[in-house]
Amino acid sequence: EDAMVNLLSQIIFTVTAYHELIGHIVDYTIEPTRAGFRLSEKNEANIDLQSFLLFSIITSSTSLRMPSLISEFSNFFGAGGAPLWERQLWSSFTSKLEEQSKSVRDADAQREVEFKYFDPKRFECSVSV
Repeated sequence: EDAMVNLLSQIIFTVTAYHELIGHIVDYTIEPTRAGFRLSEKNEANIDLQSFLLFSIITSSTSLRMPSLISEFSNFFGAGGAPLWERQLWSSFTSKLEEQSKSVRDADAQREVEFKYFDPKRFECSVSV
């Protein structure tokens, strides 16, 4: 049971907090000289057109707003005959995230430079929930 809790915690962290911190790919994909899947045969300093267009699609689609992690998701958890413990567990989880958010905001108020990326209120679901 502890191994499953650790696994799920790591997955949630990776697709929310870590993704919030490192998920800004526009800096790498805005120009064909920065990053890509493959280089152009004509100019080794650039990626090819197809690669640039694929990266542009990924960039534009990942910049869309996703639902906040601290959401009820009442149409998923405990809905449609699902067990009540799902709703209870999700509500407990989001309550703890609210507490963590307050702790982060309180700590930021004491810092010379704010670091808001680990505030759970900012986290979006990076995958469909």
